[in-house]
Amino acid sequence: MRQLPRLLPLALIATLALGGCGGAGSSGQDTSALLGDTFSAARPVTSGDLSLAVDVSAPGAGLPSPLHVRLDGPFARSTAAGPRFAMNLRLGTAAGTLAFGLIASGGHGWVVIGQHAYTLPGKTFRQLAGSAGAASTPSGLNLRSLGVDPRSWLRDVRDEGTTTLNGEQVVHLTAGVDTARLAADLQGLLGRASGIAGAALGAGGSASQAQLASAVKGAHVDIWTGASDHRLRRIRVFVNVKGSRARTGVIRLDLAIARPNQPQPIGPPANPRPMSDLAAALAVLLQRKAAGATGSATGETYAQCIARSGGDLAAAQKCASLLGG
Repeated sequence: MRQLPRLLPLALIATLALGGCGGAGSSGQDTSALLGDTFSAARPVTSGDLSLAVDVSAPGAGLPSPLHVRLDGPFARSTAAGPRFAMNLRLGTAAGTLAFGLIASGGHGWVVIGQHAYTLPGKTFRQLAGSAGAASTPSGLNLRSLGVDPRSWLRDVRDEGTTTLNGEQVVHLTAGVDTARLAADLQGLLGRASGIAGAALGAGGSASQAQLASAVKGAHVDIWTGASDHRLRRIRVFVNVKGSRARTGVIRLDLAIARPNQPQPIGPPANPRPMSDLAAALAVLLQRKAAGATGSATGETYAQCIARSGGDLAAAQKCASLLGG
């Protein structure tokens, strides 16, 4: 049972939601205005269906590698009763993998392991609620309140025109980055993610900002923002890094928010079990941890694909298909 409090900060991952020159692009909208609106604290996302992927394959860069995080599920801003979300979380490191769910609704919380939900006691739920962060605060989700401000490191923003994402019209922007400023945001973001992974799986470590800035050799950013409401729908950051002994690697961050500011079906799980049943379930779960990255049909892993890319950013991006959802 001592494992549970160490796992509770995983709810913080839900808050990792996570400049540029102006001028009208092919969508006919001003890129400065689009960026200002998309990342403005005045336009928070108060509810939505969150999907987050964090992948690190960067040997010799001082980062936990490999590190894979997947988080997905609906969230809504906090009410008087507390936070509301229903998240599924998967963690993967060299030490193994771990998957479970967290639900908060109506002032109560549950952890979901396998097909069963277990009711959290009041004190444990309050810890969870306290760490739930901006995804469930009264003001809603915005990146700047979390210490992540893409406008400070985006450079040469280009308007790629309008397209459709999850049935909605969005404007697609692409950009390069100021690597030193990007490193500052990445250092905090990856430090938090690796710390949580270390607590859960016994593997961690994080590079300093200077070390990470030195390792970053190139990056590319894609942003999709609502064509009419200018609220963030997706941001994808792909970073090419080089570690010690000239070893190449990548950092991939991909955050998407579907159905922003629309009602989300979040409620208690059916037939939850008492907390007393959880210890045995955790013991079984930990026994089933499987080490290693997901492989392709030919047996090639993500890390092997990155090594084969030889530092070519375009080639490395194609390795993302080996990571799954």
